[in-house]
Amino acid sequence: MTLSPFVIQTILGAVSVPALYLIETWGRRRSLLTGSAMEAVCAIIAGLVDHFTLAPPGTDPSQLTPSQKRGRDVLIAFAVLHMFSFAVFWSPVPWVYLGESFPLRPKAIALGSATSWIWNFLPSFFSVIGPLILMIFFGMLVFGFVYVYLFIPETKGLILEEVDEMYVAGVKPWNSASWKPHRIEEAHEKVTNAHARATGHAEVREVEEKV
Repeated sequence: MTLSPFVIQTILGAVSVPALYLIETWGRRRSLLTGSAMEAVCAIIAGLVDHFTLAPPGTDPSQLTPSQKRGRDVLIAFAVLHMFSFAVFWSPVPWVYLGESFPLRPKAIALGSATSWIWNFLPSFFSVIGPLILMIFFGMLVFGFVYVYLFIPETKGLILEEVDEMYVAGVKPWNSASWKPHRIEEAHEKVTNAHARATGHAEVREVEEKV
């Protein structure tokens, strides 16, 4: 059975909703790394299985060998897993990675959406390559994994001012998950101290009035 593009998009959209909660609790950086790794594995397996085991296009189903049928099932399984991995780990991240007021957020989302559409149409331009087009996807996903590891910090639970502090402090992306902001803590400490001083002064005045 072949699902229509509408049904596929509906399923992926439904999966993306709980994925937002997962990303918020698990972290953006870890989600991107996990998603790129899973998608890369799926891409290379699906591409190699398609290239070496599937029957030529137009082959009558009754003429398929057991090996070709198993290859077809493996291809479908990893294609579905690839879409699931994207929907859970990559698709929702641009919408939650940066704050609403971050100036580059609209441009980043627009660029990401445009790139996604380009990749959707790319296979038709490289149809002569056949299933090995997935090797290009595999290479891009490996590049994405390396890029996220080297350049994308973890911003889970941080407000814009804290993200700015992280960049100013020069925190390495691979150390960002354990980094804690200091400016907000200092501000809270100042407020606490001021409140304590004010409370202490009030208690002194109360004692003086009683005396």
